[in-house]
Amino acid sequence: MCHRRLVMVALAMLTCAADAAPLQGTIKGLILDHDTQRPLVGANVLVIDHALGGIAGADGRFTTNAVPAGVHSLQLSTIGYETAIRTDIVVRPNRITTVRCSPSARSMVTWPRMMFPRLG
Repeated sequence: MCHRRLVMVALAMLTCAADAAPLQGTIKGLILDHDTQRPLVGANVLVIDHALGGIAGADGRFTTNAVPAGVHSLQLSTIGYETAIRTDIVVRPNRITTVRCSPSARSMVTWPRMMFPRLG
C-alpha cells in the first residue's frame, strides 16, 4: 500500500514538472545576399518582442535557442542591406524551425559635394 502511494506521488510530481517546463524550440537559419547568394557574415537576427537573437557566422548560418513555442517575427539586418522582417515563423516545442532569407543590398545615396570656405 505504501509503495503504491509513493508511485502515485512520484507520478503526480512528474506531471507537475512537465506542465511547468516552458515550451520552447529553436530557430536555425541561413542569410544570403539576394544577388550573389554569398553568406552575409555578421548579419543580426532578432526575434521581435523577445530578448532573443543571434549573429550569422562565416557561413551565413545562425541559431537561436530557447524560443517560446508560438508564431514569431524575425528581423534580419546588416550594414548595407535592407532590413528584412519575416513573419509567421512557427516555433514548435522541442523542434527546430528552419528559415532562409536573402535581403537586397541597399541603394547607395550620393551626397552632394560639400562647399568649404577658403581660409586666408
